[in-house]
Amino acid sequence: EITDISALSNFQTLLNISLKSNFISDLTPFTQIPHLKNLNLQDNRIKYLKPIKFPALEILNLSQNRIISIESISAPKLKKLNLSNNKIFFISPFSFNECSSLETLNLSNNHLIFIKEKAFAGLSNLYSLNLSSNSISNLAYSFDNDLLNLHDIDLGDNPIQSVQGIDNLVQLNVLDLRKTQIEQPLDLILLGHLSNLQYLYIYETPLSELDGVKIELIHILRTLEEIDEQP
Repeated sequence: EITDISALSNFQTLLNISLKSNFISDLTPFTQIPHLKNLNLQDNRIKYLKPIKFPALEILNLSQNRIISIESISAPKLKKLNLSNNKIFFISPFSFNECSSLETLNLSNNHLIFIKEKAFAGLSNLYSLNLSSNSISNLAYSFDNDLLNLHDIDLGDNPIQSVQGIDNLVQLNVLDLRKTQIEQPLDLILLGHLSNLQYLYIYETPLSELDGVKIELIHILRTLEEIDEQP
């Protein structure tokens, strides 16, 4: 049950650190390890993500902490960031602007109600985004033009009623809307121009209860190959 990790800064050549399930609350000592590539602090006591810099970090796991807000992360080589199962309710605009290599971002199981414009600015290489199990109802201004390569988004288990905003994700291939409040096939008509959209998940939604809904969706979203894992 470690709380004080200040001595770690003496180990300048460390590449991988795993200290999950401890009582660590401060990330600062880890930022002083210049070559650190992989940091696992799952299940600790971290509450804030104030401006931090990781020059070489590629994988960061901060799931199951107590984080309530994200202010700024500077990690130009970071590829995978797990912030799931925290208490995050606010992401500052440009929080990830200096994480241009990020490919996978997991924000599931948090307290997000809305996502401010420019929250994901700078993430031009992001491939997979998980926002499931939050309290998000509106995404109209949440997704920036920077998300040009986003392939897979999980919005399941949110009270979303409209896909406005998702239509900006021009490379989207997989869209998970399970357990949302989407009601009618025409609610998805905004997505008709997404030429790479092939996989759609709508189970446990009002939409999925409708007779013949899959046939209607195939006419609206002509590139679909599977709905709820069925061709």
